[in-house]
Amino acid sequence: MKKKFLAVFASLFVFGSVSSFAFDWSQCWCNYGGGVEKGDFILHVDTGLGDWLGFPSHSYFEDRWAVPYVEVGLNYAGFIWKLPFTFGGYVGFDGYGYRSSYDGRTYSFPKLYTGGDIAYHIQLPPEIIDLYGGFRLGTKIYMGDWEHVWHVSVDPYFGVNFFFTDFFGLNVETGYENWLRAGLSFKF
Repeated sequence: MKKKFLAVFASLFVFGSVSSFAFDWSQCWCNYGGGVEKGDFILHVDTGLGDWLGFPSHSYFEDRWAVPYVEVGLNYAGFIWKLPFTFGGYVGFDGYGYRSSYDGRTYSFPKLYTGGDIAYHIQLPPEIIDLYGGFRLGTKIYMGDWEHVWHVSVDPYFGVNFFFTDFFGLNVETGYENWLRAGLSFKF
């Protein structure tokens, strides 16, 4: 497994290094990567690690279940001055539950995430990569056996899109609220 990972990493490094010789580094800060252009919409469908990793583990919990974080987001590419940004929104869901051997009841703790985001993009070699970082302003709504509680959060995040065609790619993001997300990106 380590050898495969190192081979893939080395291949990406060599490909990136070779493609960086012809790259115009003077304009990387004011261009989108991955073929993204002003006016494009980017749809993300991601899944990942979230709050459910903090699932409590007591000896009286039976029949435990967890739903990993699932998210759908839509962003619009537009400029502020000469700088490439995307503006959009997202909705996500995760949760966990269990049956208590202590009182025989079943407890569930689903959460709904929703909000808006803004991200600054930068173009780096190879040109299929769209690297970005931004902030999310959103709410996390606790449902189920909690009373309905709203939690407002500001979440910094970093991500990368790997566009293999003009409209399809992979997406990986990391942030504070949901530690790691990965999925598909669609550009139209």
